[in-house]
Amino acid sequence: AYQSQMKLLLRLRKPSAALQIYEAMEQLFQNDLGARPSAATRRMAEMIRQDPRAVVLMRAEEAIQAREE
Repeated sequence: AYQSQMKLLLRLRKPSAALQIYEAMEQLFQNDLGARPSAATRRMAEMIRQDPRAVVLMRAEEAIQAREE
């Protein structure tokens, strides 16, 4: 379910939101289960972080948020 949410957010060109979902899930898993997300989900988050296109989109999202504040 989390991977599906992350994929949807990527399709919507919202990589920051996808990483926020991942980070919330990672904390939830650690706190409640003492576990980590699956290797596939961790790889997906890392790919988002490393993808130059995602980095550009995240910077654009940050700039928009800064202007709105």
